Amino acid sequence: SLLFLKMNLIRTGPNESVYLFNDKILKVFQNKYIAKNEIKIQKYASSIGISPKLIAHGEDFLITEFINGTLLEDLPKTPELIESVDKVVDRMHFYGIIHGDLNEGNIMIKDDKIYILDFGSSIYKRFVSQKDLDNDYVMYDY
Repeated sequence: SLLFLKMNLIRTGPNESVYLFNDKILKVFQNKYIAKNEIKIQKYASSIGISPKLIAHGEDFLITEFINGTLLEDLPKTPELIESVDKVVDRMHFYGIIHGDLNEGNIMIKDDKIYILDFGSSIYKRFVSQKDLDNDYVMYDY
């Protein structure tokens, strides 16, 4: 039997195309080096509970669960929400992930759980310095 997937293009970037299908996200990369790095960090971020679960990956793609939540940029910035987001960012840094593109469009909230998205600019460091942290924070729009 033939399997037909209805895929909806969500966005394209300089290095990848992102699709929604069957309640999953498919990210297809143009560059295998970029894919390898993002897959490694996505797998790690998923294992520490700060990002959508990584379901599958190959040389030039990854599939994660789809989180049907609300982007931080679309929510009112209450002190409680900011504190919760900052705790997740602190957890990410504690585990050695420097995101590289933290912004309100890369943070999703669903049922009071916070997910960090898009690790395309991320790096992993065994020892994170203050200099690393100085530029890896969320600039909130109020």
